[in-house]
Amino acid sequence: MISYVAPRYGTRTPVIYISICSLTGSVSVMAAKGLGIAIKLTIAGNNQFSHGSTYVFAIACVGCIIVQMTYFNKALDTFSTNV
Repeated sequence: MISYVAPRYGTRTPVIYISICSLTGSVSVMAAKGLGIAIKLTIAGNNQFSHGSTYVFAIACVGCIIVQMTYFNKALDTFSTNV
């Protein structure tokens, strides 16, 4: 959607940018849940930072947040807040 739909139709309708933002938001919620569980288990005594999945969750959180903010700002720059 980012590479095909957004360049062609993103300037016509705000739904494109907002849908990209929403989809990455749902992925960031799942990644934050995984990271939170890993931190909770680490505090309980079972170190989760020795596993690669913890770092995948952290990178996914950061990446999704960056994509969300980028496309939300594009939507606000292209369209008015009334739309």
